Amino acid sequence: MDRRIKELLNYGAALLEENKSLTPRLDAEVLMAFLLNKERSFLFMYPDNELDDSIIKAYLSLINERKNGKPIAYITSHQEFMGIDFYVNEHVLIPRPDTEILVESILKTVNKESSLNILDLGCGSGAIAVSLAYYLPKAFIYGVDIEPDALLISEKNAKKQGLDYRMKFILGNLFEPLTHNIKFDVIVSNPPYIPTQEIEKLQVEVSNYEPRAALDGGIDGLDFYRKIISEAPKYIRDGGYLFLEIGYDQASDISDLMSENKSYTETEVIKDLAGLDRVIRAQVQMRDER
Repeated sequence: MDRRIKELLNYGAALLEENKSLTPRLDAEVLMAFLLNKERSFLFMYPDNELDDSIIKAYLSLINERKNGKPIAYITSHQEFMGIDFYVNEHVLIPRPDTEILVESILKTVNKESSLNILDLGCGSGAIAVSLAYYLPKAFIYGVDIEPDALLISEKNAKKQGLDYRMKFILGNLFEPLTHNIKFDVIVSNPPYIPTQEIEKLQVEVSNYEPRAALDGGIDGLDFYRKIISEAPKYIRDGGYLFLEIGYDQASDISDLMSENKSYTETEVIKDLAGLDRVIRAQVQMRDER
């Protein structure tokens, strides 16, 4: 086998293409750069560098993992989100670009210089919570998750960014570990919202590798929305906000759930860059308006 970087990249990309990878060349390059601990630009600058047998063997092993459907982020343990590098593994959902719309919507709504209390329900990798702490320098962020392994990853990512002094991660199911005397300016969640029967129809890298508990929203995908929408007003300050990421076809149903709860006002659906419904923002009414 040719030992040069460019030929190994060609070989790796061809193997991935045979397996119908959506981005075979990119995946081959990312895995090579990860293995060599270099930027991808290194591969283009030194395409004729030869690699030793141990590196070649390790590279082909990574290509095989990817060929079998394992997501790049789980292979490399890294995923960028909001311009921040996050550690991830199979215990947490991989942060996605679409979820940046959720974070950006909060940043556009709140006063960035205010001392805000924010709660992230189902914090997973901590991508949302850590990003908010990163871009809101006076905010204190709480993260709740039912999975202990997920909380460890959230804490790891908070410490990695030096933000753990303004963050607290709590083990529990949604609002259960909280007391009613704590109030938040913002509650945010990207809850599981895939209908149970739809999970097996997703891409293999999602259905076979990402944690099902972070995907499964029940029979109609709305189980967690019902709980969050019902309970959130007890924990949001008057005039505060609830932000929820939603599936592309769920805006109407979730808006109806909010309309049924008289605590919310000014409900707005926010679209992603593809023009699909992605986020719902709702404000909790002032007490004297109820």
